[in-house]
Amino acid sequence: MDVTSLYIPQETFGSKTVSVTLPCPPNPAKAKKLALARKLKEEKMKNPAKPHMPSEEQEQEKERERKRMQEYIETEIGPAKVSKWYMGDYANTDEEENDSVHLVYMQAGRWFRQADVIIKQIKVDVVTFHLTFPVERFMVVRTRTTTDYETVLALVNALNEFLGKRFVEVVVRQKTDNPFEVALQVTPISRLDQVVKHLAQHGFDSGPAPSHVLCLQEGDIIELEFSGNIECTDNVPDQLIYKSNVPTVTYFTVKEENKFRQKEHEYFSGLICLTRKYLQPTQKNKKPMTTGQGHDDQREWKSERICSLQLNIPKYHLTPNAEPLKAPVQITDTTGPVDKDLLMTLADQMGDEWKKVAHYLGVHKARVQAIIRNVTVGERSERDAKYDMLLTWIKGAAKALDKVSALSAALDNSDRNDLAETVRRRGKGSLDTRRMTLVS
Repeated sequence: MDVTSLYIPQETFGSKTVSVTLPCPPNPAKAKKLALARKLKEEKMKNPAKPHMPSEEQEQEKERERKRMQEYIETEIGPAKVSKWYMGDYANTDEEENDSVHLVYMQAGRWFRQADVIIKQIKVDVVTFHLTFPVERFMVVRTRTTTDYETVLALVNALNEFLGKRFVEVVVRQKTDNPFEVALQVTPISRLDQVVKHLAQHGFDSGPAPSHVLCLQEGDIIELEFSGNIECTDNVPDQLIYKSNVPTVTYFTVKEENKFRQKEHEYFSGLICLTRKYLQPTQKNKKPMTTGQGHDDQREWKSERICSLQLNIPKYHLTPNAEPLKAPVQITDTTGPVDKDLLMTLADQMGDEWKKVAHYLGVHKARVQAIIRNVTVGERSERDAKYDMLLTWIKGAAKALDKVSALSAALDNSDRNDLAETVRRRGKGSLDTRRMTLVS
C-alpha cells in the first residue's frame, strides 16, 4: 500500500473547487518495467547500429546484445521462474499488477471513501483530482484492485493513528532565588535538553525531574490540577493545547495551602497533575463508511490522567514582614587563621560567586535561599548575606577540619584565586606565629 496524505484548511473552500496535484508512490512493478525500458533505451543510444557492418559481424553484435540484456534482467529482476514483485507480495499474472487509487478523507473524526472522484495519473508518481467540499484531512492510497473498501479504510485509520502519535515529556522548573515561581512545558523528547537549558537561562534551574515519556496527539487538551499542600495563586490557563510546532508552556506562582500542615517536613509539598482530553468517535459509529458528505460530528470527549509531578516549596516565607529571628552566631576560636576579620574581608570582596562558594563549602541550598530571602524582606545587605553564609559554614564545620584548605579550595573552584591566595597567606602567617611562640 502506498500512501500520500495532506491537510487542507476548511477556510480554503467556499463555493469553489480545489484542484490538488501531489506525488503518490508508483506501483513497484510498473516502476521496474519503466526503469528497464529506460535502461534499454540508454544502451541503444550508447551503442548505435553501424550501417556498414558486415552481415556476420552484425549477427554477432546482436547476440552479444541479447546476452548482455539477459544477464541484466536476471541480475536486476531475477530468474524468469520467479514471480513478479508487486507491492510487498509476488504477483502471478499481469492482471494482478494493475492497481487502484483511492481518495479517503476524514470528517468528524472518521474516515470515508469518496467513490465518485476522478483521480488522474499525470505521471508515474504524480496524481491530480478535484475537491468540492472541505475535509479535515485526506489520503491518496494505492492498493491492489482486489483490496476491498473496508480494508482500505481500516489500513488508513491505523496509519493515521500511528502517524499522529507524539512522544513528549513534561518539564517543571522553579526559580532558584524564588522557588514559588514555576514554569511548566510539554516538549518533544528530542528537544528535552534544549528546553531545560533554555529555562535555566531564564532562572528556572531547579525542580523535579522530567516526567516519563508520554504519548499525545496534535490538538490534545492538557488540564492542570493541584493537589496536596500547594495551590496556584495566578489565573493560570485551565487548559493547554498541545501543538508540536508551538511551545506548550505556561508560567505560574504557587504557595502552600495550609501553613500548619506538614510540620515535620522541611518543605511544603504537593502534586501537579496533568490530564489529557481528546475526542474519540462514539462506539456505535466506529464502523467505517465508504461514502458521504456533511456527516454529523458524533464524537465524545475522553479523559485520562497522564502524569503527576511533585513540587516542593520552602518554609522560610512564613514571616514575610520581618527578618526571621535567629540566635547570634559567634566564632569562639579567635586564635585560628579563619577568624571574624578574615570572613568580613571575604564578604567585602566576593561578588555573585558567593553562591558557588557556598555550594563547594557544602552549605545547604535551602539555607542559601533563606539567606537571600532575609536580604529581600529585611534590612540586611548583600555583604551581610555573604558573611551569614560563611558563618553558617563555620558553625557546621568539624573542629578537626582544615578550614584554610577547605575555604581556599572553594574559592579556587569559584574562580576567585586571589581570595584563595589571601586565605592561604593568612594560614601560613598564623602557622609561623605559632611556631615562634613555641620556640620562645
